[in-house]
Amino acid sequence: MRGSLLLALVPLLACGGRDAQAPTSGSDAGALTCDEQSAAGRLALNAAVAAVQDDVSCSTDSDCTEVSTQTVCFGAECGGVVVNQAGAAQLAATIAKINATTCESYAANGCSVQCCPNCPPFLYPSCVAGTCQD
Repeated sequence: MRGSLLLALVPLLACGGRDAQAPTSGSDAGALTCDEQSAAGRLALNAAVAAVQDDVSCSTDSDCTEVSTQTVCFGAECGGVVVNQAGAAQLAATIAKINATTCESYAANGCSVQCCPNCPPFLYPSCVAGTCQD
């Protein structure tokens, strides 16, 4: 499935500004580096994506959607993950949690995400034989 390939490529394709450097804020001594913060966010998101892709069942095309996997501390490659509506809600909640916890201080610490400036629009996933597909 495209989503599994996408998930495998996320660590290779995600981009960042100061990834290997430590945060620059003086009050963040001992804080995670930009790379470490980004990797922790990716790990949490990868687990959530794997969980929602266990069930991509559908009845109609409107049950399926494509969700971006970008967070505050790492960019997403072009495209997204094809899931059903329940999976989309779970991923949105996970991304919000990652942004509020793991990635909360990313930008304030001088880290930046620069990725995918010319991505084409998402595809329109469809329900094929009871499974969401792109």
